[in-house]
Amino acid sequence: MTIIFSSLFNGAYIVWDKKIDFLKEVLIAPLSRTTIFIGKVIGGMTDALQPYLR
Repeated sequence: MTIIFSSLFNGAYIVWDKKIDFLKEVLIAPLSRTTIFIGKVIGGMTDALQPYLR
């Protein structure tokens, strides 16, 4: 349940991030879109797994 809700909140954060145009500023960086996507996925995974890693 923790992982499911964390993934839903992470997806909602990406939508909210796009709404406030911060994602547009990130996409200007000299990184590939794949790198940005993988970074967001790994960040969400570590947030979801944090209660289990203590």
